[in-house]
Amino acid sequence: MADLSKLFQKWNKKLVQHDEQGYWKLRIWHRRAQEKKSPRLLIKCGCCDNKFEIYYDGDDLEIAGVLASKREWRRLLEPLLNEFTPESRAN
Repeated sequence: MADLSKLFQKWNKKLVQHDEQGYWKLRIWHRRAQEKKSPRLLIKCGCCDNKFEIYYDGDDLEIAGVLASKREWRRLLEPLLNEFTPESRAN
């Protein structure tokens, strides 16, 4: 998998920042793979310290403690994300 460190260095790490639509910006940290530890994204809420972790390596993802294949996560999340696009709200 590509090195995501440079991509996630640009992500927001400040508390209480708004995005273009008025929602709180997520705060995101990336950790590279270390020996037996998988690479990880730490996602925090923009307005408080609620958080969850996404571990990724190979063909699977563990999101908030739930392990499944990338295909399964895509099958679950893609319809949700597509449902809330600006194009779908116009119809």
